Amino acid sequence: MSATLDLTRETIDAVDSARQIDDILGLPDQLRDALWRVESANLEPHDAPGGLIVAGMGGSAIGGALAREALGDRASRPIVLARGYALPAWTTPD
Repeated sequence: MSATLDLTRETIDAVDSARQIDDILGLPDQLRDALWRVESANLEPHDAPGGLIVAGMGGSAIGGALAREALGDRASRPIVLARGYALPAWTTPD
């Protein structure tokens, strides 16, 4: 048995009282802004970190999850999601 779902803006709006669709649709602009901020920060080079920890609970971790999936095996360091109240034990200030 299969069901079809008509994902029009109206059907989404009917169940999305928090308007999260607007955040999803705004993601490309947010990514462009983040890239611009990194490129224009003129940061001094440092030793390369061993990995990247993205801390967030619930929907707050979605950016890290998307980045990890989008980069896949191309990431030169591991991308780890910390979805709880504490960072992994191996975390350092670097």
